[in-house]
Amino acid sequence: MKRLRRAALAAFVAAPLLMPIAVLADTGSNSLAASAGTFYVTQIGEGALARVVVGSDGSVKVDSNYISGLSTEGPDSAVFAADGTLLTSNFGAGSISRVDVGAQKVLTQQVNKVLIPTIADLAFDPSSNSVWGIVFGGSGPTAISRVDLGNGNTSPMNTANLTDLGGIAITETGSRIFVSSHTGDIAEIDKNGHQVRKLTVQGSPDGMSYDPSSGYLFAAGCNGICEIDTGGAGGSKLTLLKTFDAVDGDGIAADGSGHVYVAKSTTCGTLCRLDLSTGKVVTITDAIPAADDVVPLTGAGAGGTCKTLGSCFDGAAAAGLAAAGVGLVVFMGAAGFGGPRPTPLPTSSTARADVAQGTTAAHAGAATAHGTAASHLATGPAAAHPHPPPPPPTATLETTHLQEEAGDKLLEAGGAGLEHGVEAEAGAGGAGGLGGATRIGRDEKDARDQQPEPSPPPPQELLLPPPPPPPEQLPPPPPPAPHPPPPPPPDDPPRA
Repeated sequence: MKRLRRAALAAFVAAPLLMPIAVLADTGSNSLAASAGTFYVTQIGEGALARVVVGSDGSVKVDSNYISGLSTEGPDSAVFAADGTLLTSNFGAGSISRVDVGAQKVLTQQVNKVLIPTIADLAFDPSSNSVWGIVFGGSGPTAISRVDLGNGNTSPMNTANLTDLGGIAITETGSRIFVSSHTGDIAEIDKNGHQVRKLTVQGSPDGMSYDPSSGYLFAAGCNGICEIDTGGAGGSKLTLLKTFDAVDGDGIAADGSGHVYVAKSTTCGTLCRLDLSTGKVVTITDAIPAADDVVPLTGAGAGGTCKTLGSCFDGAAAAGLAAAGVGLVVFMGAAGFGGPRPTPLPTSSTARADVAQGTTAAHAGAATAHGTAASHLATGPAAAHPHPPPPPPTATLETTHLQEEAGDKLLEAGGAGLEHGVEAEAGAGGAGGLGGATRIGRDEKDARDQQPEPSPPPPQELLLPPPPPPPEQLPPPPPPAPHPPPPPPPDDPPRA
């Protein structure tokens, strides 16, 4: 019963911490909750990037000029490299810079050895650790360029002589490359810049984004956002599916969850979300000065795998998942999971008598005091002298008691630490409930400390059967009867 009470108390303490998982998954009626996460948007002409954090409750926080120090002739586009740094194109300067987002500083002002005038949209190629870029409205060999991120070597890649370029996108494996032209074409090129196939669409296609979860390619400027089926990274299609005319803009990013985010929209603000299943548009914010492009959210250029919790989530999302993990650990420790298990008793009847708690010493004493009995137990006929039934395994009770004490201490330490953490984060919500649960846990333990634990039952002495009576002694055989004396010799007959 005590174990069930402790498990229930642990669940009560941990429950508020596990709740953020449910909150993160709940899109509810709040239209912005589906966008919970962090977005980076380039601020062209300001040499900066803005950070937008959307909370799981639909709150939006905009940090304009979150990263600054870039060329004021940019940045136009930005993508993550494999090492987690951010690459930005500086339109007027013709350079590509490298940025440490976590430290909020520029690491390298110019990665490319050769300037690429009016470089605009970028796409990261994971197959070669390089970044591809297009010259906005450009033509000629350098209108498509590739920069090796290892040595900065810059190579012209417009072998197909495409003109008036607007955007570029690469599949998650780097196997396929797509570029858009303001002439109304979307083309696929190979790694040498040769055209593989081409699709004609309405309008003047510009910024592009590829969604690896569906294999669809999206392009802005098609009198809306056009959706194109490519067949995936290993496919060979380029087929227009539909155009979403409720929104259009410049830079776009699919999120792999049925949405496309649009920066510098003409209809819904500086950052908005297009729901692909309904065609509806939701404004995230209209408070980003000089917004131009949004950093990829899935696939190549989206930052790779998560190395820390904060690199994948921010704000309420990160705090919620971290608290949930702590709550799970507290619950498991307080409930006794993972504690030591009692040693199983051997199956041999002789061994059971030797290892059972409280009987080992008694058995040793009995062996000393009754040497004859011990020897008899080892050699006597089993059927004639059966062992008594083994006593209850009190070692299990002692081990369980130690396990419960360990769980109590972990619960107390976890509760105290969580209460301290919540007090430090006062204002984030839920502090009162969590502190109350922790105090209940400490009061329970104080009550237990004031009431001494019942002492374990005294060890049961192993009762050995009395030794059998010694065999009856037979009377000694009677001594052999003495031989009778020889008969006397016959008397001589009388002489005549």
